[in-house]
Amino acid sequence: MASEEGLNLTFRSLAAISKYPWMHGENPQNPKTSQKWGFYSTEKWYYDELVSARLFHNAAGSEGAEREPGRRSVEAEIMDWADDIAYAVHDLEDFYKSGRIPLHRLRYSGSVDTTPSESVIQRELQAGDGTLKPSDAVLMADDELSDDDGAERRNLDSGERVETPSPDTAPILAEAPPDSLFRDLDWNELLPFAAEKINRLSDETKLSFTVDELWDLVRETVVSNFPTAPFNGSRSSHAEIQSFASAMIRQLQDACEVVGLSPETLHLKVDPIGRIVAEFLKSITKFYVINDANLEAVQRGQRRVIRDIYENLFAMALGIYTPSRSVNNRRLPPRLVEYLDKTFSDGSADNYGGKEAAVARAIVDFICTLTDKQAALLHQRLTGDAVRPLSQYWLSI
Repeated sequence: MASEEGLNLTFRSLAAISKYPWMHGENPQNPKTSQKWGFYSTEKWYYDELVSARLFHNAAGSEGAEREPGRRSVEAEIMDWADDIAYAVHDLEDFYKSGRIPLHRLRYSGSVDTTPSESVIQRELQAGDGTLKPSDAVLMADDELSDDDGAERRNLDSGERVETPSPDTAPILAEAPPDSLFRDLDWNELLPFAAEKINRLSDETKLSFTVDELWDLVRETVVSNFPTAPFNGSRSSHAEIQSFASAMIRQLQDACEVVGLSPETLHLKVDPIGRIVAEFLKSITKFYVINDANLEAVQRGQRRVIRDIYENLFAMALGIYTPSRSVNNRRLPPRLVEYLDKTFSDGSADNYGGKEAAVARAIVDFICTLTDKQAALLHQRLTGDAVRPLSQYWLSI
């Protein structure tokens, strides 16, 4: 590439990190990617060079056909699958360690063959508040849950006789497949949620799953690898979660291969079952962590912070900034001035469609450089929540 500011990547490296290899406005008609793109009009030269070098597969379409948005390079496909594996496995691992995702409960409520020992129950009680919730019943030993069929039991509070249902007559939770009496409420909600998410990929995987079919698949490929007890920081706890992570990574790595007979046709082929397993693991994280009222409140607050910063800086820059390096530019953050100078240099602002669009691009680039702490400090000053001026070193925090 030409010698310019930045990383000075080779075209092949640039293609390898281009997850969305098309221009703004040339998006594929795909719900997952319809709002995403990899190149603005200001990067059109790079895009055209990558297309000419045939680094985006099928970028020019068939001979004589109108150019279509390109498919990723084989390196970008490998990068994207590696990212999927990391997100699917390591996020699950981290949130299990923090106590947000009860993989150990899912293991026992997802198995009809395994009953945890008393020590597991005690560790579960010690990790919580000392009481068992209804869904914890799956953690209790068989002899604590039921007597022989039809045996007499009495309610501890009222003393009234209670009939214990036999396995043949016990009610099965809604959506549960008939072979599992251990399916608890988490599984009854998680499986339909995951199945809906996975079936959105049916065009890609050529597979669709009912809840029962997904249950059969994940019980065989995933659930048996879950840890057996809540994480407590011990060596055995670390060993269990690392064993789970290794098993999942190995399974997902084995699900892919590079195929093709020429550089132009090389691509990564991922087995549909492997992709579905990865989506299921990501669904667990979304079910327990992302679909959370506290997180939703935090994210709404963060979006407001970014929006407020953008709107305030946009108004400031339009009213203050001049490309002639006016002394007034000192009223803006120095790093923002650098982005504005770069945007307006050599008449390049015309590439953005006018001054306002050029200022908007510079501000977006500037905001992208801020850490969470820096954004919070700047937002407090811009909205009047803090009156103490920022030091000249605030962008180093």
